[in-house]
Amino acid sequence: MNAVDLFAGPGGWDIGARRLGIEPLGIELDAAACNVRTHIAAGHPTLQADVAALDPLDFPCELLIASPPCTAFSMAGKGAGRDAMEEYANIARQRVEWWRTHADPGAPTEAVVAASSSRVADQLGLFGEAL
Repeated sequence: MNAVDLFAGPGGWDIGARRLGIEPLGIELDAAACNVRTHIAAGHPTLQADVAALDPLDFPCELLIASPPCTAFSMAGKGAGRDAMEEYANIARQRVEWWRTHADPGAPTEAVVAASSSRVADQLGLFGEAL
């Protein structure tokens, strides 16, 4: 299956796709994320480019993965989310505590912590901990 992953980041979606036998082409602007994709995360096919500057017709695919960045936190955004990190950390702590006391332990879950900033993980009290 021909797949393209827009805003591919370090390759989270592509790890899952690879487990399904799909090898997407990841398109990502950030050089550090591209480095992780190509050198650290087992050589995901990667094109370093601005998605907005590309012609979609140049990338025909049967599967399109698109996870645009949250501009409040992304380096591409204005950083309002980064500026309000303590408020977000408090909200996240409350959600994690609720999840720990109410969630079905067998239910699939996803925990996303900003890999580029141990400060975020430290504030959430999750550094080195998997949910």
